[in-house]
Amino acid sequence: TARRTLRLNLQVPYRVHFGQTLAVVGSGDSLGNWDPNKSVPMKWSDGDFWTAEVSVLPMQSDLTVEYKYVVVNADGRI
Repeated sequence: TARRTLRLNLQVPYRVHFGQTLAVVGSGDSLGNWDPNKSVPMKWSDGDFWTAEVSVLPMQSDLTVEYKYVVVNADGRI
């Protein structure tokens, strides 16, 4: 069977310290294969609301996609 590309619209309310941002990392190439240095940056909006849109090709037949949010410090450290 052909695998389908999924478009994920991720949204999370989270307050960070000045200079920090949020990113998302997870399974699959488009989410960095769990490598924090390849995480997808999220965009901030009023109210400390973070969003990111990612297209993923699930690795498993049950369409499982795993991810987590990470805080990125001003110096780039996760």
